[in-house]
Amino acid sequence: MCELGGDDAPKPKGFVQWVNDAAEPCEVRVYGHLFTEPEIDDKRWEEQLNHDSLVVHAGARIDPAARALQARRVLCSHAWVIS
Repeated sequence: MCELGGDDAPKPKGFVQWVNDAAEPCEVRVYGHLFTEPEIDDKRWEEQLNHDSLVVHAGARIDPAARALQARRVLCSHAWVIS
């Protein structure tokens, strides 16, 4: 018998989502903070740009049911799914 613990059990930091063989290729763009500093200096703003603020996953896969969505670009939390 396996037991998962009670209400005081630690919460997972993330979940694994599996997609079946029928999954279609797509591009996923994950956007982070645009600047490295919380307060931007008007004279140094270019130095404070976060060059890693965009991560593109070109080889991502998506469930075919996502094709039923009307929009071609779907914002999911902090990422765009472009099919």
